[in-house]
Amino acid sequence: MQKIIGRLIHKSLVKSGKGEFGEWKIINFVVEKTFQKKKYKALFVAKGKWATFVESIPYKERIVVHYVIESKEYAPSKWGTDLRAIEIDKYVSKKTPHVYFNNELVNKEDFLMNQDLQLPLIDKKGDADVQQ
Repeated sequence: MQKIIGRLIHKSLVKSGKGEFGEWKIINFVVEKTFQKKKYKALFVAKGKWATFVESIPYKERIVVHYVIESKEYAPSKWGTDLRAIEIDKYVSKKTPHVYFNNELVNKEDFLMNQDLQLPLIDKKGDADVQQ
């Protein structure tokens, strides 16, 4: 399983039908990878509940697509490859939130321990290592 993060730039109409195993849905959609110097696009196929989910996503929305690569033989010596989406999520930025205490921004440096506040080290005998 691989994943890609990008923007949804195109989606087809949902194809649906009824088969011997029940109802089915399928949709094709294109994701543009934009986080590198060179932009590239990838065409994915979503089936079932993921087709319904992709249909509800607005254009230009950043999404995370987990996918597998599938190949099929359509005719003798003729193959095709699909990128089948097995999980789709809306992208959530992993920026660290600001921490406030008493309406003051707490910096990361405030949490570092100072040398004089550290407890003395105790060896296996139970004697404290005295540092002066």
